[in-house]
Amino acid sequence: MPRPKTKLEPMLLREESNRSSDCLNLNNAIYAIPPFFQDRREKGPELLRLYHQTFTEVHGQEIFSFEELQDSYNLHFPMAAMLIIPGSISFMANGEMTENEKEETLEKITALMDDVLEVHELNLKKFPDFMRV
Repeated sequence: MPRPKTKLEPMLLREESNRSSDCLNLNNAIYAIPPFFQDRREKGPELLRLYHQTFTEVHGQEIFSFEELQDSYNLHFPMAAMLIIPGSISFMANGEMTENEKEETLEKITALMDDVLEVHELNLKKFPDFMRV
């Protein structure tokens, strides 16, 4: 097997073989992995840009625009967060954490919920028919 051209290439190749949405998986990575979770507001756009550039390099052409990736990412974000939050709360309640760690985790969960509301509002403005039943 040839050596990957970039550090992100193995992730991209794994994503192609995964049956769930790439953006859902990317959301999970950015919002569930602790270093990303801590800096998600600051580093999120930069990580998306890096993901888009790497994807384009690996495939030799732009398959989707950065704006399309960002839109898809934002549409998947509330669902990804809702998958992460219950597990975080359960871990916080049942895991062996100090009170300080529990407080920090609760602050992160609260910030994540704030982000969910903000992104959902942006999604409704950009895609007004998306949530219409």
